Amino acid sequence: MADNKNDKGFNVVDRRISSEEEAAPAKPDAATAPAPAAEPAGDGGQTDDAREAYPGTAEEDMPITFPSFLLSLHTSALIHLGIIPDPMSRKKIHDLGMARQNIALLEMLQDKTEGRRTAEETRLLENILYELRLAYVDTVKQQGNKGEIK
Repeated sequence: MADNKNDKGFNVVDRRISSEEEAAPAKPDAATAPAPAAEPAGDGGQTDDAREAYPGTAEEDMPITFPSFLLSLHTSALIHLGIIPDPMSRKKIHDLGMARQNIALLEMLQDKTEGRRTAEETRLLENILYELRLAYVDTVKQQGNKGEIK
C-alpha cells in the first residue's frame, strides 16, 4: 500500500521504511542526488569531480565518465595482451582477438567522437591507442618468434 488516492483529490504516500529496505544499502536517486557539474574542470580524470558531486558514493557506484570508460577499455586490452594479470584469476592471459576488439572499439570511439572531445580526452585517447597498437604488434612478434606467447 504505497500510494492511495483519496476522494478529495490528493495523494497519500507511505514513506515508512520496510525491513527489506533497511537491509539494503541506500542509493541516491535522481530526486535526492546532487546534480553533477556540467563541464568538470581538470586533467580529464573526472573521478575526483564525480566524488565531489556524489559524496559518500562507493567507487563502483560512481557515474561513468568518458575518460574512465576509455581507461576501462585500455585496461581490458592490456589484460588480453598478457601485459597485466587478470584481476580475478591473478594470471596473465593471452587473447589477441579480444585485445584487437578493444583496440577497434577505441578506434571507433575516436572516429565517432571527433570534434566533441576535450583536448585532454583527445590526448588520452591518442596516447592509449598509440600504446596499445605498439603492445599488440610486439605481442604478435613474440608469438611469431616463439610459436606461442609466454
